[in-house]
Amino acid sequence: MSQPLVSVIMPVYNAGEYLTETIGSILNQTLNDFEFIIVNDASTDNSKDIIHSFQDNRIRYFENEKNEGYIHSLNAALQLVKGDFVARMDADDFSMPNRFSEQHAFLLHESSVDLVGASIKVDREDSAGERAEEIWDYPTSPGGVKARLFFNTAHAHPVVFFRRSLIDRKLYEYEPSFYPAEDYRLWVKLNRYVNTSNLNQSLLRYRVSKSQTSHYALEKQKHNSALIRANYFQSRLLSEFGNVEKDTYTFWHTGFRIDKDAALLIFKGFESIYNQSTDINFRKELSIQMNSVVTRIYQLQPLWLKAYSNSVFAAEAPLTLMNRAKFFLYPVWNQFKQVR
Repeated sequence: MSQPLVSVIMPVYNAGEYLTETIGSILNQTLNDFEFIIVNDASTDNSKDIIHSFQDNRIRYFENEKNEGYIHSLNAALQLVKGDFVARMDADDFSMPNRFSEQHAFLLHESSVDLVGASIKVDREDSAGERAEEIWDYPTSPGGVKARLFFNTAHAHPVVFFRRSLIDRKLYEYEPSFYPAEDYRLWVKLNRYVNTSNLNQSLLRYRVSKSQTSHYALEKQKHNSALIRANYFQSRLLSEFGNVEKDTYTFWHTGFRIDKDAALLIFKGFESIYNQSTDINFRKELSIQMNSVVTRIYQLQPLWLKAYSNSVFAAEAPLTLMNRAKFFLYPVWNQFKQVR
């Protein structure tokens, strides 16, 4: 085939249950000028047969001789792309028919943005096997993305769409040591050099099952995510704050269980980062996320109430009466329990 406009990359490992629907969702895109690079990571189920059942010359099939892992397959696929744009996909998700056309149109219009994601519809299986749907939204401005990254990932990995130039510039590459938070690490790294954003449209159905991630992987993800947040936070601090990366890691990894003085220094650091920025969207998103944290932290760090109430964040995202009541009542309730 001639050089495609878009290269779609998708690793596959034992994904037979949903693979037919997943592949169909890509082949039926309204923007159809693409190659579909599928890397089969030595699946032991019927994934290979399902892939070969599709007779479409846009599919480029590759197979690992042995199971190399998700990140290895992704990095290998990145070296195979021919298109000017690259779309990610996972083997158990479903892309809406207009996904590529909407994301491509956005990048054509927004020349200062190099990667765009989207909202996703999450199909979640609970511990009883029941399924429920919810929408996950992400920041829709580069400033909002950069602020969200202090707290969590800012893109849904399977729905990102980006310029191939990021690969050519060696900016887009997954780091195995950060698995299973390799995408979070990548977004932080990218946003030091380029702008990324998201569409306020649900363009992918994302499946989450109760058995999808092992306990070991969840613990490793928690550890690596805390490392990423701490490093990113430290990189944006003024030198006057010194090195607080270790305390920041502990803050996130333990769920805010940290010495009160160190916690307040981290709070002041966020204020400093806010004041350094003139981006309205950055400031707004940072305030929203700080509000979210402070409403969860009151049991362990009650001094944050006073700090937050007198901070630059309070005007942008004020605490609700319910949250103020929690701050006020928790010490009373805690003392009551101790007396009993």
